[in-house]
Amino acid sequence: MSRTFGMGSSENPRQRRRLRLPGSRRRPSPLHDAGTLDTTTTPLTAARRMADGLVGGAYDALSACLVGQAGFDAVWASGFCISASRLLPDRSVLTADELVTQVAAMTRAVDIPVLVDCDEGYGDVATTYELVRNLADCGAGGVCIEDNAYPKYNSFCDTPRRRLAEVDDFVEKLHAAQAAAPNLVVIARTESLIAGESMDAAMARAARYAEAGADYVVIHSRFTRLCEFRRLARTWSSGVPLAVIPTLCQDATWADFRALGYGLVIYANQSMRASVHAQETVLRSIRQSHTTSQSLSSMEHLFALTDLSADPVVADAE
Repeated sequence: MSRTFGMGSSENPRQRRRLRLPGSRRRPSPLHDAGTLDTTTTPLTAARRMADGLVGGAYDALSACLVGQAGFDAVWASGFCISASRLLPDRSVLTADELVTQVAAMTRAVDIPVLVDCDEGYGDVATTYELVRNLADCGAGGVCIEDNAYPKYNSFCDTPRRRLAEVDDFVEKLHAAQAAAPNLVVIARTESLIAGESMDAAMARAARYAEAGADYVVIHSRFTRLCEFRRLARTWSSGVPLAVIPTLCQDATWADFRALGYGLVIYANQSMRASVHAQETVLRSIRQSHTTSQSLSSMEHLFALTDLSADPVVADAE
């Protein structure tokens, strides 16, 4: 998003750049096996045709829209970020209804798939079934369920109380998700390495989840170097593609992960971290200087926000 002008700019911002509204034409996405999108393609059908892609994290309608505008292939509705936006800990405090409400707003804001971080499924098998059905009803393209036991703990939180679900119990949740919404992409995520288990144990869990019908598998980790992800990918022998959430690995590119065979590369929380940092910087500057003049270059123009929230019918008429 451009930051080259502020409210004091003499240039007409509407002539500088018009932000696309949800539903406007976008570039063909590598998420699709076909080279171009036809008019019958929906976010749900696009999600089912995923081959590989770059997925950007979001936590509300605006951030989801920005992920789409930036050219990502899908939106990751991050449970951590949605919880943080409500000042809630990422520890099974956010309710299933709150998640569904937020995702519904996000799916209305974009025309690319929204993949929903469902934590451990928000409870037992029956709860997981109901959650996935409700997410499908509001337009989600896929769900990710992890094998933390309820209540879950954030993957970057060190706690002796972290427990993993029994493999058979988690497979039941995957089957429940598939039964609730057969057309949704199901991503199975194991927290085995996070919980301190061995690579062999993590691979065994992941293989069971692949056999249970998962479309992608995430073997989550705190890896910081590409070579660690390379070793993991070389050990993986299933035909089900891996997805990766490289939160702590900052020197690897999407192309690097694709070359290793990873299907989805998910940047789950970077947008919120950038937003918080930017808001803190601008607010601190205004508080100290008692003016916005020193912060204009760090702010988007007001008209850019009005364009984002404009009525598409009115915008087309203009």
